[in-house]
Amino acid sequence: MGKRAQGGDLGVRGRLEGIQALRGIAALLVAGFHLAVASRDQGFDPGLFTAFFHGEIGVDIFFVISGFIIYHAAAPKAGQGARKFLLARFWRIFPPYWAILSLYIAARVVLALGSGDLGRIPEGQQVVISALLLPLPGQIVPIAWTLSIEIVFYAIFAATFFKFGPRALVGSLLVWVGASQFYTHSATEPQQWLNLVLYSGNAEFLYGVAIAIAHRRGRLPLAGPALALGLALCIAVLAGWLPFSFPSREIAAGLPSALLVYGAVGVRLRTPRAFQVLGDASYLLYLVHILVYSVTSRVFEAILGTYAYTSPAIMLAMLAVAVAVSIALNQFGEMPYQRWYKRRSAAARGDITAQI
Repeated sequence: MGKRAQGGDLGVRGRLEGIQALRGIAALLVAGFHLAVASRDQGFDPGLFTAFFHGEIGVDIFFVISGFIIYHAAAPKAGQGARKFLLARFWRIFPPYWAILSLYIAARVVLALGSGDLGRIPEGQQVVISALLLPLPGQIVPIAWTLSIEIVFYAIFAATFFKFGPRALVGSLLVWVGASQFYTHSATEPQQWLNLVLYSGNAEFLYGVAIAIAHRRGRLPLAGPALALGLALCIAVLAGWLPFSFPSREIAAGLPSALLVYGAVGVRLRTPRAFQVLGDASYLLYLVHILVYSVTSRVFEAILGTYAYTSPAIMLAMLAVAVAVSIALNQFGEMPYQRWYKRRSAAARGDITAQI
């Protein structure tokens, strides 16, 4: 595993390779999860994709990583102000998301026109909710609900950290987590928009922030054992031995994810280049894989004459296409775009937040 990383050490190429690899693995878990669920829900045996039945833990890993990276990147630049932070977040998140969203909308329109069912065309309100990532139901990109929660976290971070410091940030996050827990366990008539704003899994952002604070102080004891324990518990979740409901998702999946991130930060990891490439493409893989499945399943069905989700081999090919498309979009679209906006944004230049 190599020697311990010191506080502030970003590893090779100015970033933590273990975290970068985890981003790619988390996106792959989510992508595999949607294939497994699609096959199971149609009554088929997903074969090797049974291992992805609980791959939604990738979302929990992402939330912990986000809490860590946002604090770790912002702490050395606390004087930059909330405005520059929010601009950097905007340029990193929204334009690539809008590009993918436009592909989803185009696909919906083509499908509607081809089938004659014009009701499949997204309504204006749905487009606005999706474009602004409002914490409301009805997102066109199915996975975008997680980004809506991210936006709430960014807002809390910007409103507290830059003016009042780390203690105010942690206190505000504790209030958010407490309110979410109260709402989750006491609301008799849950409101759809509050289901996102007060999603109980937001505790995972706090886990990540706590890890970042400890890392910057150079205090990450027992990182190796934490990494091993986190990996073992995550495998237990994936295998179904540790249910998401025991006792709650932010505990059953969130704490193993936090241990995994803690260990990946505290132990200097050298990972294969493939994991770094996958990590670079993780945001696009996360966003685009469901659309790729929708297109490639129809192509395979037309060529092979069989329903795509009956065959683990076809599903594996669909996953491979999704990964390849994501890497290509990252290499030829997202990375040139990042270089472009970094040249024009002092807030993003050299900022690790542009990497998540």
